[in-house]
Amino acid sequence: MKEKQDIRYDEFGEEILYEIRHNVFILDWISYILIFLFSLFILIAFPIMISKIFADENPILVLIAVFYSPKSWLIFLLYIAIFYSVIDAYRQAFYYRKNKIYITNQGIGFECRHWFRMQKGFFKFGEVGLVKYYTPRPFLERSNCFVYYFLNYQAPSKNYKYFNLIFMPKHYHKVFLCDEYVTNQEREKLLNSIRQKTKEALESQGITISDAELKDKIKDLGYKDI
Repeated sequence: MKEKQDIRYDEFGEEILYEIRHNVFILDWISYILIFLFSLFILIAFPIMISKIFADENPILVLIAVFYSPKSWLIFLLYIAIFYSVIDAYRQAFYYRKNKIYITNQGIGFECRHWFRMQKGFFKFGEVGLVKYYTPRPFLERSNCFVYYFLNYQAPSKNYKYFNLIFMPKHYHKVFLCDEYVTNQEREKLLNSIRQKTKEALESQGITISDAELKDKIKDLGYKDI
């Protein structure tokens, strides 16, 4: 997360002041590529190996053996774990690559991949709240989830974990990314700026909101004192 030195604009014509991009360090990226390739190899090799071992067996009996043998269940669970490793490595190395959140003088914008297309949007201050969750992944200590939501909804619970975040209610919108390291002073400056602009926008509409409410609506859960 950093303040942009050169003047840039988004596709809505807003000048970008701060930008938070998915930024995986090269060693993290290499690690996830290796995990992805190795896990994918296991996923492909395992069925081939099983088909050769049980080539002459009745497939019904093989299926029964898989579901009723404790050792087979263990292998099945391990296979599921490897399958998840493929999905998770792909997301971190490729799927989230273009995800970003940015701040302008007028509001908050985002870009994130949703299945096979990029979702883009921009919300003026006073329209949405923003909560940052920490979702540490293997090799990625800076893995986060930014949740934005319309202010008429309650702020999402601080107890959401990684798997809960994936299945949050639809009115909470998520952007997963790995951001850059910033100091507490920079983080506090950014949060206070968003809160202040949000408060000014609401007051211009005749809506009063306390500082405590703003702190609950716009927060970084890793730094509760800010």
